[in-house]
Amino acid sequence: MRCSVGGTFQPANRPAFFYWKGFIVLQSYPWYIADWRESETRRRLTLLERSLYRELLDYCYLEGSLPDNRKMLLEIAGCSAEAEAEHLVSTGEALPEHSLRTARALLGHSLSTVLALFEHCESTHRYRHPKVEEVRPKLLSYHEQKRHAGTLSGQSRRERALNSRSVSFGTNSEPHPSPSPTPSIEEQNTPLPPLATLAVEKTVPSKDWIQEQHAVWYDRAFWNHKNRAASLKAFDKQIRTLVKTMSCQEAAEFLYNKAVDDRARFEPTSDWEWRRNLHPATWLNGARWEDQPVSGGTNGKPSAADRTHALAKSRFESFGHI
Repeated sequence: MRCSVGGTFQPANRPAFFYWKGFIVLQSYPWYIADWRESETRRRLTLLERSLYRELLDYCYLEGSLPDNRKMLLEIAGCSAEAEAEHLVSTGEALPEHSLRTARALLGHSLSTVLALFEHCESTHRYRHPKVEEVRPKLLSYHEQKRHAGTLSGQSRRERALNSRSVSFGTNSEPHPSPSPTPSIEEQNTPLPPLATLAVEKTVPSKDWIQEQHAVWYDRAFWNHKNRAASLKAFDKQIRTLVKTMSCQEAAEFLYNKAVDDRARFEPTSDWEWRRNLHPATWLNGARWEDQPVSGGTNGKPSAADRTHALAKSRFESFGHI
């Protein structure tokens, strides 16, 4: 049942409206339980009449009005004389030979009682409801405003995403070519390009600004492009930690310079063989820019050539050849 206490009921994972052939189709409407239970209308309707009323009211909110056809209205409400006749016989309210006639009379009387709560429009030959006429246009207007706002928000997000991917360095007139997967050390030693800055320094960076700065760092400074989502999360965490002691711009430049310097220090050594596979999120979360190259390997991790040489030496020593 589409009802709620003081509001519009909206089932989980179902929108309050959807579009069909360019028109808004309502999925819900306000239904105030306390007002309905205390209303005079509910008290003077039978159980069958209340069921008919709710079914027709739902359809009226959906379509805006009801057709001027009693047979069609019973079909909309899901009622039939045959089903009602079976119910009358099962409850002993009518004999089998008279049940169908009794059921038709009962449904006809109940439908007439319910239609008295609607207004018949002679020009359109449709039934309308005063409350639906008051509420439905407001609901349609509200959902149209939400749809329009969502469209604008989506366009804005797409534009920001395009702008972040097309960040140029130096001059904006000449877009920078797409970075190679592993830029050379000479490219890494070039001066740091101007990064996008915040209007107010030393403030909490916005999500969009973080994404823009991460795109610059990930594409231009760091060498291993693995798991971009985890990298963005780690970058965001580091930026928010660094801005406690420096400005947002300084924090972005700090991580950029550290990545460039890291490659410059490790690439000429044998440690680069394993360090080149370091994921960006691992590098950020572990503050790995503090690592120092060690001859034969960093942090106890020798290169493949060193490991092979050590293995061969041990074998020769075991046989007394050395």
